[in-house]
Amino acid sequence: MTTWTQKPFQPQDAGAPSPHRWSPSLDTPRVAPEVIPTFDVTFRLPADVAKLPIEKVELKVYSFTWEVREHVFPAGASPWTTSLYAVLRMDGSYSYEFWYQYVVFFRDGVHPDYVSPTLTAAGAQEVVIEELGLRLLATTGIDFTAVRAIDLSWVFADQPKFVTLSSESPERSLLAGQDYAAGEPLQADADYQVAEGSFRAGFSIAAGWNPLPFPFSWRQAAFLPVGLTGANPTVRCIQLQYENHEEGKDWQIASGKSQVTLDSEHTSLDWTFLAVDPTRALVRYNGAVILKSGKQVTIPATEANLGVIPVGDTPMWSSVTINASQVHWATWEAVVVEIYLKDSGGRPKSLNQYRFTEGSLPEYWGYLGRAGATYYWRAIYYPRQGEPVEHPEQSGFSSLLTLPSEP
Repeated sequence: MTTWTQKPFQPQDAGAPSPHRWSPSLDTPRVAPEVIPTFDVTFRLPADVAKLPIEKVELKVYSFTWEVREHVFPAGASPWTTSLYAVLRMDGSYSYEFWYQYVVFFRDGVHPDYVSPTLTAAGAQEVVIEELGLRLLATTGIDFTAVRAIDLSWVFADQPKFVTLSSESPERSLLAGQDYAAGEPLQADADYQVAEGSFRAGFSIAAGWNPLPFPFSWRQAAFLPVGLTGANPTVRCIQLQYENHEEGKDWQIASGKSQVTLDSEHTSLDWTFLAVDPTRALVRYNGAVILKSGKQVTIPATEANLGVIPVGDTPMWSSVTINASQVHWATWEAVVVEIYLKDSGGRPKSLNQYRFTEGSLPEYWGYLGRAGATYYWRAIYYPRQGEPVEHPEQSGFSSLLTLPSEP
């Protein structure tokens, strides 16, 4: 394991490491007796170092025998291996400790040179020089026609830090000591600003090259009118209000409400929208079906995660919102719910299972059929201590199922 130290290593019979703009030494290290074992250490730069504005990295390696090894890595260079002598201890065993320090030179004076602290390690191993004094935020995989901007925020030295990336400013360099502490983890919140809201996620900013993920996919939805066309249409028109909606902790993507009337001249409606999790991205809608007879059939407020939603003279999609906010989470660690309809033989159909923990968002279960039809549910409550407790099967008909605080 490499250890970061605050002061550079100073050999007893040699001066402290020279100022950081070293010239590689051509001196031949002192040759130790053949009986002293040696061990190999390989140094390499990160695989993505060529993507950073780095000219070269100069490295010095010290061991207990005060021998010094020096090497220069041009950007994108191959690994370098050196052999070091072990040192005999008083008890007859050998010490395999070594120290190393390096300087990163950036191209064309883009950034000040980065001088690492002296680092300690022991034994034959491969050392990746990961901390280069620069953590570059990149947006090569971001579709800026969908994302207007990405706001990143974090805390360094008890002070808030902020960065905004966009199509006009697609990259940003963070410097050690100025924007983050060298060699330490850096966690930021990334807020993706889109036309219909925002998505928030934690983002680890590692050493070197950091491409931000594009967390969205395009979700397609369509209404399938039934009874508007054909030899004997039964529906005069369908009036709809609709929106897409998806939410998570501290974020929400939701379009404004739109209206449409489907009739013999306008028989279809489909659209696409951004979704983080297509299984949780919903279409919310309500409206009315006007039959040829003049009768009006109300479409209640419904949530559906279907790609194609049937509406008209047909059994329509009905949904139930399952909410676990009333559960006593100080007692229960998790609740697993099964919800379903029953066929004519009393067997479950359209069954789905959901798991809730403290802070879980509502889930949406749906079925084809009349709104308000009888459905069934059962649950298992898992306590923080002790054995699970079953909540027996119970029927319901409301479009909102609020789980009880206790089973």
